[in-house]
Amino acid sequence: MRFEIPLEDDPLLAPRLSALAEFDPHLKIDEGRLLAESVDASFLEHRRPRIGMIGTRRPTSYGLRFVRESIEAFASFGWTLVSGGALGIDAEVHRSALEFGLPTWSFVVGSPKDPGPVANRALFRAIRDRRGSALLTSSTLSQVTHQKFDWIRRNAWMVGLCDVLIVVEGLRPSGTWSSAEFAREYKIPVLALPGPVFSPQSEATNLMISGDLAKIILSVEDLVQTLIVRFGSDSYNKGTGPFRPPGGVPNAQVQRLSRYPEVETNILEFLGEQTQDSIGIDIWKLLAQGQSRGFSSSSLLEALEVLQAAGKVQIAGRRLERRGSL
Repeated sequence: MRFEIPLEDDPLLAPRLSALAEFDPHLKIDEGRLLAESVDASFLEHRRPRIGMIGTRRPTSYGLRFVRESIEAFASFGWTLVSGGALGIDAEVHRSALEFGLPTWSFVVGSPKDPGPVANRALFRAIRDRRGSALLTSSTLSQVTHQKFDWIRRNAWMVGLCDVLIVVEGLRPSGTWSSAEFAREYKIPVLALPGPVFSPQSEATNLMISGDLAKIILSVEDLVQTLIVRFGSDSYNKGTGPFRPPGGVPNAQVQRLSRYPEVETNILEFLGEQTQDSIGIDIWKLLAQGQSRGFSSSSLLEALEVLQAAGKVQIAGRRLERRGSL
């Protein structure tokens, strides 16, 4: 099925493209429409966090393994994976999302009915036929002749749809690098996977990290924890729960903790006991200790989100530090 989506239906994309067009008129919003091909409208029904993941067309086994293992870890949360449908890392993002039951959006150049590259045609059909997933383009990009600048414009649109951008491997200069620069203009967090200094595929990510364009990803566990802190631990697989804007905690979570004061008290006592040391504590160690005391990881993470929003704790990577009394 074909869908035409007004940009005002996505409160993030329109202002981001408008701001970028001030610097480059070629990136102007064209007719204010996104075009999509999907089996039904389910990809529009629930506003899940959108995780952009991109990289080189010539990945290493290291990069491909990281993509697959990361997306397998994402399966518990139901996040949407966004990428560009190119060969290499992009294709592995879409394949892994489909394999592990996550929705995936592919932003293509050309008609979403017949996108390229030809080698990914079967993959594109699988995306189009999976509920919650979609092939996307813009009204102008659907009619292009695949000139170099068209791919740069595609990157601007694709990144504008994301809440966070993960860069796995890439060269410089490259489309991967331009996508990270668009993310910086949009004020979208960029996370990058470091690699061997002798690997050309890791040149872009290592430079992004050293130049403070991106935050370093230390492991799959580190990446998952970073995203949990940003988006929360609720599962979106069933389409339930409000979308959590980046950096925010929905009022429903505060109300939930207040509604069960005995749970809040027990968790606060446990967290206070575990965070007395001013040096801080590893979050994964904290969760393991909490589970041994009968607390679920989700209840602990929900409490930590509320406490961080209140300024009582600070979470940096995998480290948790207390800021005053709980």
